Amino acid sequence: MRDPYTRGHSLQVAKLASAVAEAIGFTGQDLELIKFAGLLHDVGKIAVPECILQKPSFLTSSEWKVIQLHPKQSVMIIDPIKGLRQIRDWILYHHERWDGRGYPKNVKGDRIPIQSRILSVCDTYSAMTEDRPYRKRLSDQEAREEISKVRGAQFDPMVANIFLDLGVNGYNGNFIKTFSKHTLLGDPNFENGSTGTGNGKGLHQGVLTIPSN
Repeated sequence: MRDPYTRGHSLQVAKLASAVAEAIGFTGQDLELIKFAGLLHDVGKIAVPECILQKPSFLTSSEWKVIQLHPKQSVMIIDPIKGLRQIRDWILYHHERWDGRGYPKNVKGDRIPIQSRILSVCDTYSAMTEDRPYRKRLSDQEAREEISKVRGAQFDPMVANIFLDLGVNGYNGNFIKTFSKHTLLGDPNFENGSTGTGNGKGLHQGVLTIPSN
């Protein structure tokens, strides 16, 4: 990609999203697909002018509107690839907010695919801990504190808690061991297959396991 930040960022998002998804109980193909979603979530930025991506100051409102098109552009790029169609909605909604103030469709709460909610936290953490043309990176602790502040507003609070419970070397286990996966995933309709929307609808497996450590 033209943006030198995007490749490393996407690799980190894929790694973090995989760790959070595994903690929730994703396995097999579902785990692999969220890795692909992490790798490809920003591919649409290839259509964003470099002068915007590399701008050393804050964006104007019109430039910000251009940036906000990238989830739709990402979907347009991956849509012809049959094997990746399942992740299109996950990528499309990864900038939606728990309180409904995100983009591109102002979807809120558990109407946002669980995979998108995972990507959202991981994407934000990765962006905050990288140097960008317009600001210096935050430390790991500073980024975690910022995520903690907006649980229940920007992020699904349950997903944010699981993310924050992941230590540098793996699971801290303080929250992961006690949360209810059924609260987070709802009642997946496995008979109807995976739609990638809503609570649990993006999962194939009928048995979910929580890593103990």
